[in-house]
Amino acid sequence: MPIAKNKGKKSASAKGATARKDMSENGFKRLGHRAGVKRMNRRVHTMNRQELARVLREVIREAGILAESARRKTINSRDVTTAIERQGQIMYGYD
Repeated sequence: MPIAKNKGKKSASAKGATARKDMSENGFKRLGHRAGVKRMNRRVHTMNRQELARVLREVIREAGILAESARRKTINSRDVTTAIERQGQIMYGYD
């Protein structure tokens, strides 16, 4: 009976691998291109990730408050759009 080669090996997440990047470098390039940016320094990507995480935390916190005030345990898309509007951001395509 052959011995399995992968027996006992752990996955990368079980080993405690480095933190996963939330958004790829190409994702930031696409967003920048859409906003009219021609070039981006590599150091900008880490700052973008930090800012994206901050904005997401604020939106999720606000959406959670909205769902809680409606006595719901689930955040729906309307909570998210309302939270974004409350922060003064403009979302096109949502009423």
